[in-house]
Amino acid sequence: MSQNLLTRRQLKQFNEAVPRSRSGLRKWINKFGFPRPYYLNANTPVWDEQEILQWFEKRPRTHFDAKEQSLEVEK
Repeated sequence: MSQNLLTRRQLKQFNEAVPRSRSGLRKWINKFGFPRPYYLNANTPVWDEQEILQWFEKRPRTHFDAKEQSLEVEK
C-alpha cells in the first residue's frame, strides 16, 4: 500500500480549514486531536493523507453534532 504524504504547504491546499502556522497546527494537534506529523528529517514534517481524511470525517458537521459529542465525552 502506498502512502500519500502531505507537507505543511500541501495540507493548506488539501483543505482550506487547516491552519497555515506552526502554532495553529500545534493547537489543532493538542486541543482537537489532529493527527501528529511524521518527520522525514528534523525540519520536514509530513502528514499521512488517510489520517487527515479520517480525522475530518470524525469531526462534527453541525453545532448539534458537536454538542452530542461533548455530552458523550462527559459520561
